[in-house]
Amino acid sequence: MTTSLDFLSVHVGDFDNIRVAGQQANIWHTADKGQTWVKEYEESGYNLNDIINIGTDVAYAVGWDGKILETIDNGSTWEQKNSGLTSTLYDVKDQWAHE
Repeated sequence: MTTSLDFLSVHVGDFDNIRVAGQQANIWHTADKGQTWVKEYEESGYNLNDIINIGTDVAYAVGWDGKILETIDNGSTWEQKNSGLTSTLYDVKDQWAHE
């Protein structure tokens, strides 16, 4: 992975499904325990503060200006969802997670 941007969040779904997110809405993914990384998304103008993997195919990222990004195809595409907010989102959780 080569980037000069900072990452603000990492989520280890399992060691074969790790994503990081951060400045300029960068999202990177590894499916081989960090040996290789693929950039899945980038958009200038805002940062992503948190990311979560839910299973293998689904992930969400949140950030500035109420931005919510969703993938349902293991990162092939990321779609913006309307949060209805203009404030910064700092955290995303899986409501079905059991502690």
